[in-house]
Amino acid sequence: YTRYADLLANPDPDQVSDLYAETCTCWDEFFGTVEFLAEEGDHIEGPPTDVLHVTHENTDDQTGLVDLTVQGQAGELRRVDEDGDVVEEYPAEESPGCTSFSIKADGPGGAYRIYSETPLTGCPEGV
Repeated sequence: YTRYADLLANPDPDQVSDLYAETCTCWDEFFGTVEFLAEEGDHIEGPPTDVLHVTHENTDDQTGLVDLTVQGQAGELRRVDEDGDVVEEYPAEESPGCTSFSIKADGPGGAYRIYSETPLTGCPEGV
């Protein structure tokens, strides 16, 4: 989540592929957000999502994809323009949420990139 927050704080569409695989269903939405922020001269301020728990679900030995369930708590965020004025505020989530990720260590310097990101309607038992 730190790399995600860093990219929103310093939006550069050319860097989206460092975090997300172009085949991810989430690509278009996240790329569009980063592109919009960059074009507007805006950025997002606020803490990255707090990771509360991570469960390793599976590793595919053939593809190298690692499936995780992550429980996180998002804090308050602000969209700020190039003059430092707050354009929009996003309140903190009231309770933690869970997201299922498929990731692979094929990014710059061996960093993990997201191949699939699915918000879950609830957290699995034990998370």
